[in-house]
Amino acid sequence: MNIFTNTQYAKSAALYPNNSGINAEPLTEDNKQEALMFLSLHPVNTVILSGWIRDHGIVSPKHRGTYYGCRNDNGDLTGVAIIGPNLLFEATTDDAVGAFAQCARECPDVRMIFAKKEELDIFWRHYRPEVEMPEPSTQRLIRSGGPISSNVEIINELRIANADDLDQIVSAHAEMVFAETGVDPLATDADGFRTRCAARVDVGRVWVWMKEGELVVKTDIIGDTPEAVYLEGLWVNPKERGKRISTRCMASLSEMFTKESKTVCGFVDADHVLADSLYRNAGFTDFAEYAKVYV
Repeated sequence: MNIFTNTQYAKSAALYPNNSGINAEPLTEDNKQEALMFLSLHPVNTVILSGWIRDHGIVSPKHRGTYYGCRNDNGDLTGVAIIGPNLLFEATTDDAVGAFAQCARECPDVRMIFAKKEELDIFWRHYRPEVEMPEPSTQRLIRSGGPISSNVEIINELRIANADDLDQIVSAHAEMVFAETGVDPLATDADGFRTRCAARVDVGRVWVWMKEGELVVKTDIIGDTPEAVYLEGLWVNPKERGKRISTRCMASLSEMFTKESKTVCGFVDADHVLADSLYRNAGFTDFAEYAKVYV
């Protein structure tokens, strides 16, 4: 897959007009605080977009794509998007959604679009009106804040992972990637995969429960903002499955971050009945419905 740098995107086109006259234009580091303020209006919905900005800034080779913004006639932001292989956006107007779609038409790198369900249809009408949209998969954005089931025991041994845990974390995460994609990252890019896992451990973004030196459960913080944390990559040791450890882990993290006045959130497949039960028992509730489509 060809990954464009931010510079390459900016050189290809600076402005992408749509029929409304609203434009999407690349954001710069000078726009960082403005973008974060806009995204903080809906902190749970935007934890991924704002988390990446807080981690790496607006312009960074670590972003797989470029951050764009849309403005109204007063010059105020009405949308922020990252446009690249994985395209995500937050917009307060349909015109901004359309402008991001027009911009994406000029980006041959787009492979996946992720948006609120009702906004994906608007996006597609501007993005590829001549082609029927592939069947999207529905994802539910869930958040902590509901009651935790009374029979869920908190895991006091949960902690931030360290370098000594890395081998087992790499193995567990590779197992998850293979299960989801059918590709074994340890066979295709072992060094790169380990480096990426290590980088997340180094910045304290992986939580684990170790029992007698063996990994029982791990999960990753993908986005971290003053208002919310976004979790992915929940893995439980096969020997320990069926013991409600996933529920206990999520309830424990929810309780922990609530003390810091943060919301814990994540995405689950809309038709995943087991996950629905797991998260509800852990005190999570539905917050919004999103859709993902591969192009």
